[in-house]
Order: sequence, then C-alpha cells, then structure tokens
Amino acid sequence: MTRVLVVHDELSIRETFQAFLEEEGYAVSTAADFFEAESLLTQEPWDVVVVDALLPGANGLPLLQKARQINPDVPVIMITGEPDISTAAEAMHHGAYDYVAKPVTQAVLSRVVSRAAERKRLLDEKRRLEAQNRAYQAELEEVVARRTTELEQRNRELATLIDVGRDISATMDLTEVLRRVTQRTAQVCGAHRCTILLWESDEEALIPIMSQFSDGRPDPELWRLFKEMGYPSPVGQAPEAQQILREQRPLFIPDAPHSSLPQSLIRTFDVKSVLLVPLVSKEQIVGLMALDHVEEGREITPTQMDMAMAIGTQAAVAIENAQLFQKERKRAAQLAVVNQVARQIVSILDPDRILQEIVTAIRQGFDYYSVLLFLVDETGGDLKLLAAAGGFEDVLNSDYRQAVEVGMIGRAAKTGQLLLANDVSRNPHYIPAPIQEKISTQSELCVPLKLADRVIGVLDVQEARLNAFDETDVVALTTLADQISVALENARLYNAAQQEIAERERAQEALRERAARLELVARVGRKTTAILEPDELLHQAVDLIGEAFGYYNVAVLLVEGDAVVPRAVSLPQAKHLEGKLRLTIGSEGITGWVAQHGEPLLVPDVRADERHYDALEGDRTRAELAVPITLKGTIIGVLDVQSTEIDAFSQLDVFTMQAIADQLAVAIENARLYEEARRHVEELTALHNIDVAITSTLDPRGVLEAIYEQVREVMNLNCFYIGLCEEGGDRIYLPIVVEKGKRLPPMSLPGEGLTTWVIRTRQPLWIEDMEEEQAALPVEAIPLGTPTRSLMVLPLVTRDKIVGVISAQSYEPHAFDDGHRRLFTGIAHQVAIAVENARLFEEVNR
Repeated sequence: MTRVLVVHDELSIRETFQAFLEEEGYAVSTAADFFEAESLLTQEPWDVVVVDALLPGANGLPLLQKARQINPDVPVIMITGEPDISTAAEAMHHGAYDYVAKPVTQAVLSRVVSRAAERKRLLDEKRRLEAQNRAYQAELEEVVARRTTELEQRNRELATLIDVGRDISATMDLTEVLRRVTQRTAQVCGAHRCTILLWESDEEALIPIMSQFSDGRPDPELWRLFKEMGYPSPVGQAPEAQQILREQRPLFIPDAPHSSLPQSLIRTFDVKSVLLVPLVSKEQIVGLMALDHVEEGREITPTQMDMAMAIGTQAAVAIENAQLFQKERKRAAQLAVVNQVARQIVSILDPDRILQEIVTAIRQGFDYYSVLLFLVDETGGDLKLLAAAGGFEDVLNSDYRQAVEVGMIGRAAKTGQLLLANDVSRNPHYIPAPIQEKISTQSELCVPLKLADRVIGVLDVQEARLNAFDETDVVALTTLADQISVALENARLYNAAQQEIAERERAQEALRERAARLELVARVGRKTTAILEPDELLHQAVDLIGEAFGYYNVAVLLVEGDAVVPRAVSLPQAKHLEGKLRLTIGSEGITGWVAQHGEPLLVPDVRADERHYDALEGDRTRAELAVPITLKGTIIGVLDVQSTEIDAFSQLDVFTMQAIADQLAVAIENARLYEEARRHVEELTALHNIDVAITSTLDPRGVLEAIYEQVREVMNLNCFYIGLCEEGGDRIYLPIVVEKGKRLPPMSLPGEGLTTWVIRTRQPLWIEDMEEEQAALPVEAIPLGTPTRSLMVLPLVTRDKIVGVISAQSYEPHAFDDGHRRLFTGIAHQVAIAVENARLFEEVNR
C-alpha cells in the first residue's frame, strides 16, 4: 500500500487531507511541525510527502530539503497560499514534485498525490530492476570469471599436453624418449620422481627401464636396488599393479608403506604415496608409470590424475613408436652388417684373418658387449677360442678352450641347436666365463656353425643387460653363422690350392714385374730420345719416371765443375731449386756421393744416413735411390728418385733406374751435340751479322752502337760495356755502358781494377761466381753500380795492339758456359778490328 505523510500545522486540515487520501486507499500519517515530520521521515519509508509551505517555527522549504536529503526518490508536494506563486517556484527549484494552491479540493489533492505515488512506484520499480540487473550482472560476471579460469586451466593443461607430446615425440631414440617422459611427467604432475616400467608379456613381469627426478637428475641408487632385487619381478607379487593392468585406469596409493608394493624401494626412498598410471597404446598395455611423493598427506587431484593419464597415453604411443623405430633401425643395421660381413668374408680367404675380422665387424655393427668365435679342434675334440672382440678379448692370451656339452656354448656345439637366454641366471646350462669377476653377463646367444650338418664351431654373443636379444638378432646371427661356415670352408679350399701354385705364381710374378719394368724403361727411352732440347728432355724425363713409378720426387742433376746441379725435378715445391742448388761432389748429399763414386746408392731411411742433404723445408722424403748417369766412362750426372715410405726401394728399382739412367746418358749426349751444333750455327750467324754491321759504317760511334745492338740480339745480358784506352793509358773511356738492361751515359774510369788488369796483361778474365772467387782475383775488384756475380772481360787486341776491353756480366752465378765464352771471344776479335778501323778512318779524315 502506498504510504503518504501529511505535514500541516492545522489539525482540521491534516484530518481532512488524511480522510481524502485514505478514501483513495492510501496509508496516511500526519505531522504538525518540522521536527515531528523529520522524525517520521527518518524512522520510516514514505512514498509521498504533502507539506504546507508555512509551518510554525519554519516554513516548509527546510522540510522539503530534509526529505530530499533522506530519500531523493520521495516526491514532495507543497501546499501554498493563493496567490503565493514565488513560494511555489522556490519549492519547485528545491526539488518539490508539485505544488497545490489553497484552497485544496479532494479532487485536486487526489490527482496530485496519485501522480506522485505513480512516479514513486515507477522509480521504485526502476531501482528494483536496476538492482536486480546489477545482481544478475554480478552473478554473470562471476560465472564468466569461473568459466574463464576453468578454460584457462584447461588451456594450460592442453598446452602442457601439447608441449609434452611435442617434446617426447621430437626424437625416436628410445632412451631419450623415456628420459623426457619421466622428467616432464614428474614436473607436470608435481611428483618427486617418475619411473617407467615396461610390460614383458612372456614373463608377465614389469621391467624398470627409466627413472628421473623432476629436476632431470637420474636415479642411480634406484637402478642399483633394481639389479640387487633381480628385476624383472612377476606382477603377481603386486595386486595394485595387477589392478592397473586389468582395469587400465590410474590408481593412487595414498599410503605406500602399507601397500603391497616392494617395501625395499618404498622404505629406502621414504616414499609416502604413489600414483600408478597405465601406459596403453591401441588398447594394449605397454607398461606402467609410477609417480611417487615423499611428502606426508599428499593428495592427487582429479585434474592431475587426468593429466597423468593423458601424458601416459602420449608416452605409450611415443614409446611404442620409438621401440618400432629402434627395432626397424636395428634390423636395417643388422642387415647392413650382415651384408658387409658377407662381402668381407667372401673376399677374405685367409682363415687367421677372416675370424678376427668377422667378430670385429659383428661387434662394431651390432654393438654387442662381447663376440666370441669358437672352432671345434678335431684333434682334441673340444672348442678352441680363435677370435674375440669386446669384453672378453683378453681370453685370447690364455688359449681358452671349452669342452663340448659344458656351458651354453658347449651345449650348442653338442646339439647343433641355437641357444638363447635373455636372463642367463634362469638357464641351467649357463656357466660364467673365467674372467667375469668384474663382468656380469645377463643375456647370451649361442649359434652353432654347421657345414653339411656337421658342427664346426659356435658363434657366441653376450650382453651385460637383461632381454638384450630378440628375433632380429636370432635371424641376423643365424644368417651370419651360415655365411661364416661357408667362408671357412672356402678359405680352407683356397689355402690348399694356394699352396700348390704358390711357387709358380712367385716365379711368374717376378718375370711379369721385370717385363713391366723393362717396358716402362723402353717407354721412357722412346719418349726421351726423341727430344733434342736439353731442358725439355730433362723435364720430360722426370715427369715420365714420376708418373710411371709413382715416386714422391724425381730429379736429374748434371755435373757442372766440382758440383752436381739439379736441372729438372718433378716435385712442384722443389722447382725453385732447379739451376740454383749446387751440391759439392763427394761431400754434399747422396747425389754428391754417387757422382764421386759412380755407383748406385740405395738409402732405406734417409734420416739414418748422414749423407742425406735436406734442401727443402717440409721435405717428406724417407727413402732415396740415386744412380750415376755415365757416358763413355765419364759421370755426367745423377738420376735421383725419392719416396715418402721407409724402405720403399728394392734391387729391382736399382736395376730399373740404372737402365733409365743409361738411356738418359745417350739422350743427354744427343741433345748436347744437337745443342752444340745449333749454338755453333747461331754463333756463326751472330758473328756474320756483327761483321756486316760494323763494316757498313766507319763512324766510331756508329760502329760501337752497331756492335751493342748485335750483341744484345744474341746474348741476354744484364750488364755490358765497351771500354777504349785513352791516350796516356791512365784512364779508360766507356762509350757504351748498360746496367740492369738500361743504357747509361758514357763515362771515364781511372786506370785500376779488373778492367785495367785485363788491358795491362792482355789476358781474358772469366769469373763464374764473384763471391766464391773474390779471394783468388789477381787484383781487387772496384764495384761499379750493382755488384754482379758472374762476368767475362776480354781485351780488344788487333795488330798486337791493345785498343780496349769488352765485358758481359750477370747478377746470377755461373751464368756463362763454354759456348758463351767462345761466342764472346769471336765478338771481341771483331770489335777490336772494327774499333781500330774506325780510329784509322777518323785519323785519315782529320
């Protein structure tokens, strides 16, 4: 019911208004002044307030303000006297809903109060709807926040699963897969440690294969206990494990110390609770994952259990894929090894070598711990170990033998049947090897070697881990055993045939080798004798010999004075020594020794022979053979061959190289004669050209220029000069001077030094190496320009009169040979005549 408060100081009006309004169905209360009305407004809620503008002690405006302050939504109607319009306006300004001017009729009062009450009702409804909407929105926001949190959690779980799945599927290596699964599962599920055990259906047992702490640390102590407890253990000993395998659902064991789980592990590692998660792939149990906690009162939430189960499903698939991949890779590797060994044993016919190579190839290819090969000793009837690779190689030193029927190896030899034990402790025939104090064989596979149903030996492989062998190993080793048996028989037959023809083969081989060497000698001879240019001849010879015989280096050294000089070498790094290196005959190098004694010299190891001369940095020569090149009883050079291998040369090499050296001597002599004839023709031509040039003019300057131009054409000179004697004889005038190939201005020199000595003695001066012959010079040399190493200084003499000197020089030692001297002597004679004729012509024309 709508509640109305009427405030008026006149009782009759209050009662009249109350009667009017109650008649309309309103609940009406009245107040006579401000304070009474204020008390009612404060104590109770009102829907409409009717206030007289004039109240005792205070007008109605303060009460209007007070009512609006208490509840802004309550409409206040002001009663004003007529025509008190200003008061009404002020009331409206302060928030009055409406005003009524006196006198107030029932109809007017009812209409105004009805409108005000309706407005209040609408405002209350609005407030209610707004509050309801706020409550609904708050509830909706709470639901959205809760669902968002759940979705975020689910997304995190899915992201974790995806991350874990990606991590464990990123590799096909089984060990790495297991390591990643255990570590990530322990991290995601908040476990202390995660252990994976694979299901072995044949033995109905769980085999532990990986255990990791949540921080990635391995658990070596757990493995030690696993080995001591003789794992795998039957599942029948643990009802909880049976339940997991049967129901294929996770099982949380909150009180592990009072469960049927192995207490030796539970109490040792102070495990308080364990979550067992089945690893299921294609509805088949692959294994079990155990997540343990060491904290008291640890609970597993459904989310963690679901997460562990989801990871377990991923892990089962990843493990199965890795196992299949590993199995196929192992099969492929084994087949490759089988093929490799087959190729090896087919190509090897030496029994002593074939056995060791077989076991080594199997050991390396299959990565077994130990591979042993026994053959039946037909004399004693027992098994003799002839080859071993891996852990038991030391047994070979003790001539190990084993009686037939003793141990798994003997059993296989006796029955001719393959014997496999993936846990040797359960095989009654197994006996440990005599050196197994520190080695514990866990698995063994023995395959008999048979030939025409006769056992000739046993191939034995062993591993230091349980369940090491599967059907792929059996198939591969059975195939290898058959191939080994055939190979051994082939080797036996081959050796028998080889012994019969060995001597004949050796004799034929010697003849073939000698014939081949002679053919090579003939080929070298045919190619070298056709070459008449000496430098080309020698280089072709060393290249042909190196190519034909595969020597590290081949060199031809010629005798020049008291030394042998390399004129051709095949080794690229030694090319710079050609014509530069001089080895004194009899005192330097192996070639110097041969040049002195005229005998071949074979040095198996040059490092042990003090005669070896090491002229090349980084030289790899280890063996050397040098033979003399002799012509008509005179040693003209040495043929030297070298190898990077110690003891690389035989007497056959000596015979071959000496035969080639003899042919080289003839070829060198032919080339020398040809070169001598060619140079003689060139000398005659040069002398003729000079004669023509100097007779074409009698001008002294022109004569000298013509002489220089002709000499430059026939001789490649670094330095050259023509000196003329000046009157009085104390100075020498040089009209033509060339240094480093360039013309210098004419100059005058004092009458001293080598040039003056030649003029005074009228004797030619030949110097092959200025540095070596400095001390033996007749007078001290006076340097002019850049010092030279070799030179020729000849007097210009005509009609028994000395008119000057002519000189040719080089910056290289031994630059001039006998041909140069002969040509230069002829040139000097012509120059002397030409200079004298020009001088006489000049005197006549004065």
